[in-house]
Amino acid sequence: MHSVRTIQPSEAGQYLNKLGEFIRESIELPEKALTHYAHQFNEQQVAELSELWLFLVCVSETGEIEGLILGSPQEGGVATIVWLLVSKNSQGLGLGKKLFANACDHYRRKGAHKLKLTTSEETTTNYYKTLGMRLEGIHKNHWWEHDFWAMGLDLNK
Repeated sequence: MHSVRTIQPSEAGQYLNKLGEFIRESIELPEKALTHYAHQFNEQQVAELSELWLFLVCVSETGEIEGLILGSPQEGGVATIVWLLVSKNSQGLGLGKKLFANACDHYRRKGAHKLKLTTSEETTTNYYKTLGMRLEGIHKNHWWEHDFWAMGLDLNK
């Protein structure tokens, strides 16, 4: 059985290690981009931001982090998931869906009416559609000279 919870500030290092690991095993972007994203935050920043940002983990019975979400604070009622990542070995077990549902609940409680995210892989849009999201646009040659697909979800439905 897996459980979803927010991280404690003392878990910032473990969270960041898993974030870097999951980014590298899941995302197909240039090495420069992967390095940037994997080292975007440091432990102190995560500990300081843990009250404002959403740092969720999905952990196994043994306490191993097998999935995570990084979400920014909502702005004007719109929340953004920056990362939703699940370990390659744990994909297909419903962990992403569980993390996503928890993030939606969190943002609804905070008063958000919309949730958005972008993905760097067109095939991933199909997964997000199963979670109720819809494709809102395509950013051609966007970050790192790569295409990104913008997804959105009305949290009031």
